[in-house]
Amino acid sequence: QLTASLGAVGPNLIFDHCVQVSQGKIKECETSEFVRKIGDELARESPEMAPVIHRLVTINWLEEIDDLELVQDRHWTEWQIPERVVLKIKSKLLERTEGQVSEWIGRACNPFAA
Repeated sequence: QLTASLGAVGPNLIFDHCVQVSQGKIKECETSEFVRKIGDELARESPEMAPVIHRLVTINWLEEIDDLELVQDRHWTEWQIPERVVLKIKSKLLERTEGQVSEWIGRACNPFAA
């Protein structure tokens, strides 16, 4: 179970309050699993990824992978998410979107296929 500690996401009382309320536990959801897998691919240990996941899920309520599509470059910078992690997240989101578009086009071109 990933946890985060006070001050892990920067010096901010609101964020620290979120950590206290969550008791440092990170909610299990699509986003936490998605980012955890990205951490594995980047050979990052769980303690390194906990503040990133905590920032996205607990503090910004980005619980579904689709929510990550709404994050703008300025957010990644403000949230101090490591660049390699951001690039990997964006890459995986793009792959996911391309797969969904390809699937939709396939169904649209052949609506009677099983």
